[in-house]
Amino acid sequence: MWVGTIYRVTPFRADTLALGVLAAIFWRDPESREWLSRNKSLLYGAFGVLLAGMAAMGIWFWSPSRTITQTVGYTWIALFYLSLLFVVLSDTDGLLGKVARIGWLQEWGRISYCVYLIHAAVKYFCLTLLMQKSIHLVSWPSGVAGLLAMAISYAVAKLSWTFFEQPLLQIGHRYQY
Repeated sequence: MWVGTIYRVTPFRADTLALGVLAAIFWRDPESREWLSRNKSLLYGAFGVLLAGMAAMGIWFWSPSRTITQTVGYTWIALFYLSLLFVVLSDTDGLLGKVARIGWLQEWGRISYCVYLIHAAVKYFCLTLLMQKSIHLVSWPSGVAGLLAMAISYAVAKLSWTFFEQPLLQIGHRYQY
């Protein structure tokens, strides 16, 4: 089995999706939000432990083909980002909360899912078009192709947000569930 399968195919990433769903449920509950606000030191402690684990993975277990990465590594990464999300949401006056609220980061966050969906295909076509072959970003011409791919990915995602996603969200918000 190709190593990338475990990283990319949805059934192998159900833990991450489940964490996202649980986080949304948790955050929508006022008592849970209050608990996070009262226990910021615990939240920061968990974030620190998970950050240390991220550093260890980056140094010693960076390869996606490593067993540790494929077993607990991806779940660890999901837990790290979950803790980061809760830190940013519950401590809005903290450094991470302030950084997360920088305008251009919010803009990228708004369109990030579409960028995630299309960036690999856009990069492939830009490299193929400009380099006449599909290669990785290793030279200045391929770097230019990469920058072009980033610009096109941003533009397509922004158009998708403006004309498709945002109007659908507005329709969805009209209903009470």
